[in-house]
Amino acid sequence: MRNTTQLQAPQATTSALDSVQLQPISEVALAWRALGASPIKVKTDGSKAPAGEWKRFQTETATVEELNRWFSSESAGVGIVTGYGGVELLEFETIVVFTDWCRLMVEAGHADELRALCGGYLAASGGGGYHLIYRTANPEKNQVLAGVDKGNDVFRYLDPTEVKGYKDSLVLIETRGVGGYVVLAGSDARVHPTGRLYRRISLPDYLGREQMRLWTFSDLAAGKTGRRKGPGRPPVLTPAPDRLYEVSGELRDEMFTLARQLDRRSPKKQRGERKSELSRPTGQGIPGALPGKAWAGVTTWDDILKPHGWRRDHSTEDSDRWTRPGKSAGTSATTNYNGSGLLYVFTSSTDFDPETTYTKFGAYALLNHDDDHEAAARELVSRGFGDPLKTEADTREQQIVRLAIQREMNLEADEMARRNRASRDMRIPITRTMLDALEAPLPEPAQLVEGLVIGEGVTLLSAQNKTGKSTVGVNVVRAVLYDEDLFGRFPTHFPADAGVGVWNAEVSASTYERWMIERGLDDQHAKRLAFLHMSGYPVDLLLPVWRDYAVNWLREHNVKLWLLDPFSKIFRGDENSATEVNAWWMALREIMTEAEVPAAFVIHHAGHSADDGRARARGSSAIEGDPEVVLSYRHGGKAGEFPPDNKRYLSGVGRIDNIPAITLDYDPVTRRLYVDEASKGFETDRQLNDDLKIALFVWDLLKGKDDDAWVPKQPVKDAAQGMSDSKVIKALDRCHARGWVEITRTPNGKPDEIRRGRTRPSRAVSFKAAVDDGSK
Repeated sequence: MRNTTQLQAPQATTSALDSVQLQPISEVALAWRALGASPIKVKTDGSKAPAGEWKRFQTETATVEELNRWFSSESAGVGIVTGYGGVELLEFETIVVFTDWCRLMVEAGHADELRALCGGYLAASGGGGYHLIYRTANPEKNQVLAGVDKGNDVFRYLDPTEVKGYKDSLVLIETRGVGGYVVLAGSDARVHPTGRLYRRISLPDYLGREQMRLWTFSDLAAGKTGRRKGPGRPPVLTPAPDRLYEVSGELRDEMFTLARQLDRRSPKKQRGERKSELSRPTGQGIPGALPGKAWAGVTTWDDILKPHGWRRDHSTEDSDRWTRPGKSAGTSATTNYNGSGLLYVFTSSTDFDPETTYTKFGAYALLNHDDDHEAAARELVSRGFGDPLKTEADTREQQIVRLAIQREMNLEADEMARRNRASRDMRIPITRTMLDALEAPLPEPAQLVEGLVIGEGVTLLSAQNKTGKSTVGVNVVRAVLYDEDLFGRFPTHFPADAGVGVWNAEVSASTYERWMIERGLDDQHAKRLAFLHMSGYPVDLLLPVWRDYAVNWLREHNVKLWLLDPFSKIFRGDENSATEVNAWWMALREIMTEAEVPAAFVIHHAGHSADDGRARARGSSAIEGDPEVVLSYRHGGKAGEFPPDNKRYLSGVGRIDNIPAITLDYDPVTRRLYVDEASKGFETDRQLNDDLKIALFVWDLLKGKDDDAWVPKQPVKDAAQGMSDSKVIKALDRCHARGWVEITRTPNGKPDEIRRGRTRPSRAVSFKAAVDDGSK
C-alpha cells in the first residue's frame, strides 16, 4: 500500500522561491485537455497519488466543468493518464542518465528530433529526474528500459516517509504508457515528498549539438562546449505546452534501443545452448567435441548475421556495432564486447530478445532453426562439426569467464564514474608567480569583525560546555545587521543589503527566535535574517540533494554570513576521523563558493580545557585545522562545571594577526555580551574566584561566633575540592592580603589559626590585579 505520510520539511521563515507559479493550475489542466490528453487531480500529501477514482479516465477525459471544480484552488496537483490519446512518457531518474541518452541520440543522427521532442514537453521532476512526454500511434504498457542490479540502488532524494529516510531506485529509464499516469509541471510543490516543484524546462542547447558526441565530462567542466555562462539551470517555461511532438514508430524504437544501451543490470541468462547432454557420443565427428563450439571456432559474426540482413555500422575499441535489418544506421546490437565473443541485442524489433546476450551457436540456432538448439546441433554434426547429437552446454569455464568479464566491466564503470565526478566538480586553483606577488600583491582577507571574525572564509568558535555558545552567535548576528561594534569594542563590516542565514540544530525554533527577540531586532533588520531550524532532521551536506538545497536556500535569502550551530549536529560523520571531517569542510566551502557566501561562523563544543585557559575543539585536530580563525570561549570554572559567574573569556588564533584575549560580561536579561574593561583576564579572575570561595567558607564556619573565634586550616583544605593543599595555602595568604581573613602562623610560617578579617569577602575589592602570596 502506498505510504501517504506528508513530508515534514525543515522550517523556513520565508516561503521558498519554488512556490512561484507561472500559470494557474486550472489553465494547465484545460491546456492538456485541449491537447487531447486526459487530466486528473493529484494529492498534495507527498505521495504523488491520484486524488479519487481515476481509472475511468484511461478511456475518457474529464469534462471542463469537472476540471474547473477540481482545480478551483491552486493548492492541488495535476497529472495526466498516459496511454490515452497516444500520450506516452519517457522518464529518466537522474541528470546523468538523461545526458547520456541525449548524447546517444545525437550520435545516432537524431539531434533535430531530440530538439523537437524536448520542445514539446520536457520537465524536471521534484526528485531530480526528467520527464519527456510525446504522442505516438501505438503506446504500450509501462516498461523498464534501463536499470541497475539490486544492491547498486541509485539515490534519488531525502524522504522521511521511507523507513531508511531516503528514496532510492533500481530504475534508470522507464516508460509510462497504457495504464499509467504522470504528475505534471504546474502542480503544488507539496505533491512531491521533497517539497519541490515539477518544472517544464528547455533542452540545454549544448545537449542537442552534433559536437556533443566528442565531448567528455572534462570538456563540460572546462567550459569548452560553448555553453552560455551563468546559472546552470535551463529557463523555466509555462507548465503546459502548446503542442506535443508526434513520434513515429521507427523513431520510438530507436529511442528505446538507445535507452537500453544505458542498462547497467547484469545480462539476463545467456541464450546459448541447452544444459542437457547425451551421455554417450555416437555417430560421426570428433569424439568429445561439442558441435556448436567446434563450429564457432571457425565462424565469424559476419558469417552468422549478414545473411539475415544485419549490417556492421562501425567498430570501437571495445566492441563491433551492428544495425538491424530495415534500418539505415545506428546501433541495434554489439558483438565481442571486451573480447567476450558474445552478441548483445538492444532492440526489440528483431527475432532476438532485447537486453539479452547470445553465443554464436545460440544466435545461429535462433536465426536458422527457430531457436531449436537440438535441430541446430544435428545440422552442424551433419556438416562434420563435433560429436553427433551432443548439444552445446554452459561449462564451468564459460561461466567463470563470463563472470570475470562482468566483474571487470563493473570495476571499469566504478573508476569511470569516480573520474567523471571528479572532473565535473573540479575547480581550477589560481596560479601566480612570485613576480606577480611583488608587482601586484593581493589584498589581505577582509574581516567581518575587526580582529575577531574573518570576512572571507570560516571562523570556528570552540566553546566550553554551559558557556552559552549560541549567545555568541546571537550577538554576532545582531552586531553585523545593525552595523554596530561587537561586544561594544570590535567594528563590523557587512553590506547593508546582505542577509544572514542561521542553521539552528541546537535548540527549538521558538527558543532560538526568542533569544533573537530578547537581543532586540526590529522589523527593518529582521527581514534580512532567515532561520533553518534543523533540530531532529538528518541533514548531511555530503549528499548531493542537501548540497543543492543549501545552495538554493543561501541564494534565495541573499546570505553573506552563514552561521551553523552546532557543528556536531550538522556534521553526520565521525568527529574523530580526519578524513571525514576534511570531506565535510570541503563540501561546506564548495557550497559557499557556489552560493557566493563569503563568510561562515561555525559553533562547536570544546573537548577539554588546558591550564592555559584555551577551549580546544572536541574531536579530530582537522576540525580546527581547516578554518581561517579558531576562537576559544569558556567560563571561569573547570571543564564540565556550571559557570561560577557571568564572566566569559574569549581568545583566538588564526589568519587575523594579534587576536586579543578578552573578558566578556553577560547580561542575561538582554542576552548582551560586552567587554569587561576592568578585568585582567582569565587567570586573574579565576584566582579571585578561588580566593572568594575559601574566604566565604571561613566566614560561614565562624558565623554567629565571636570575633576572636578561629578555625584550623584542615577543614578549609577539605572543603576546597579540586584544589591542592599548596593552592589552598596560597589562596589563604591572598585572602589575608585582601583583608578577608586573619591568620596566626606556626613557627615555620604556615597558617595555623584562621579568623574573620576586617573586610567581608566580595568581588568589589579595591584592586583587580593578581595578588602575590601574602603581599598586597
